[in-house]
Order: sequence, then C-alpha cells, then structure tokens
Amino acid sequence: MSSTQSPALVVLLDQHAHTFAKRFAAEQVNPQKGKQVYLNTLAVYTVHSYLKWLEIKTNLDQADSWNSGLRAAFNVADLVLPEIGKLECCPVLSGNEILVIDELGEDRIGYVAVQFSEDLNQAELLGFVPARKLSQTARSMPLGNLSSLEELIDTIDWHKRWARLWHILKDWQPPESLQSLGNQLNPGPFSPVRTALTRDATAERSITRGKLVTLASASRITDETSTDTLVRNDQNLILTLSVIDRAFEEIDIRLRVCRPDGNIEHLPSGLQIAIIDETGTSQMTATSREADSWMQLEFSCKPQEKFSVQMNLGDQTITEQFEV
Repeated sequence: MSSTQSPALVVLLDQHAHTFAKRFAAEQVNPQKGKQVYLNTLAVYTVHSYLKWLEIKTNLDQADSWNSGLRAAFNVADLVLPEIGKLECCPVLSGNEILVIDELGEDRIGYVAVQFSEDLNQAELLGFVPARKLSQTARSMPLGNLSSLEELIDTIDWHKRWARLWHILKDWQPPESLQSLGNQLNPGPFSPVRTALTRDATAERSITRGKLVTLASASRITDETSTDTLVRNDQNLILTLSVIDRAFEEIDIRLRVCRPDGNIEHLPSGLQIAIIDETGTSQMTATSREADSWMQLEFSCKPQEKFSVQMNLGDQTITEQFEV
C-alpha cells in the first residue's frame, strides 16, 4: 500500500501546554474524562504551536476545546483559524494504527492526527485528513493513508482564498435577491449560491454574486425649432461574477452582463467589457451588438492572481478589482 505521508513532524510540549492540560483535566467529573481532556488539550496546543511557527493565525480562546462547559459535555479538540474554520486535533495513542474521528462538525476543514511520546513531552504530527474525504459512515482511516502536512497547508490556503473572495464580494448580492432577473444570471454549469465544502474527493466550491451598475450617458436631441437638448440616458446593468474552485487547481471565472429586468430586452450597443491583468494589459474583451441581450467572458486564474473588470460605454468607465 502506498502512502502520501511525509515524515512526521515533532513538536516539543513545554510547561505552558501542560499547565492548560492539567487545569482543564482537573475540572472533569472522573479520571477517564480527565485523561481524554488532557490529551485533547495537548493535541490542540501541538497544532497551535506548529501553525504559529508557520505564522498562520489561530485563536485558542474561541475554540470549543477551550470552553469549560463544552469540553465537559463533548469530546472536542478543535482549534479555530479565524475567518477560515476549525481544525480538529485528534490524539492518537501509542501503538494505534487507526485514526478515529469522533466529531464531524460542519465548520471543520480537516483533522490532524497527533501522537505523543510516553512522557508526553513531545508530540508528532502524523498527517492530515481533509474534511471532504470523510463521511458520516466513514469516520476512521489507517494512519498510513493520511495526507501530508503539505496538504494541510494547501487546504488552509484554499480556505483563506475563499475568505478573501467573500470579503471582496461582501457588498454584492445573491442573484436571487436582485429583482426581476429571471434566468439570465444563472445559465450554464455554475451554481447561483455558495456551496458548502462537500466531503468527497472531488469537492468544489462555487459562488455567484451580482451587483447593479449604472453607466451614465447622454444624447443630444434637436427639436423642430433647431434647439439642442441634452437628455440623460443612464444605462442600468447587472454585472455577475461566478467562481468555481476545484481544490487547489486553477480557478474558473465567468463574468456576465445583462439587463436588470425584462422591460428592456437588449444591451446598449457598443458596451464593452474587458479583463485587465496586474500590469494593466487587456487580456480579453467583448463588445455588445444591437441584438445582444447579454454577454460574458470566461477565463481561469491562478491562486492570488489579481485582475480588474472594466466596463466602457462611450466616455463612461466602471472598474472592479479582484484578487483570487
């Protein structure tokens, strides 16, 4: 059997870690529960120390495992990664060859196996299980099948990317909340809503958000007396951004422009949408014709790549900036 494991990483457990573990264990009603809490606390502190070394933010105080009532009532060993989710830090006793998962929380991004030396002065990070590889009926995994700690870091980076994208789109709306859009916003394979990270090997995340944009324009009309009148002719449009991320590969992007209601069927002729890269270079464009009711651009990005969407009509320009 092949294994994706990298060599185990050893973390030394100082007195600070044991002070937490002793205090939390002493609160429990019986020695068995006290031992469980002691090991859970050391496991959480081990992963916290490892991520701190990597300069990845954690928050011990927000974890269920750091809450006296919750750790007394449940077998919890979670570590909070702010704006990302939780890691469950699972103690593995010496001699065990199977990782058993007790807590399958919807907010868990994965599970880290932690094995202690007999004197509890050091711990080994044996590997990682992404949440998408577990199900309600399969809560265990041989230690030899654990994913590497590199996949743990990739998973954290993926969730960071989505947290950043959500921040960028915080003022954008779900398509269904934009009135009278019908089915224009949601043709094709992209989902109109954010989907949870499903627990399977082909997990994907997708999101579609839209916003109303107005391109101000004016036209000059000459009446029978040869008097010129400047008439405003603002163009209300909907810009939607659809993103699908196939777990660490390139991110697929679809941009679509359409009208916000069915009263005006066609886009204004000559409307241009362009994708601008970090250097300010236009990478692709589309221009509406008289009979077009919508237009779109599709492309792929690398993680952390920046781009801008530029919409032009006459001498009016609107620019939206993104980083995925």
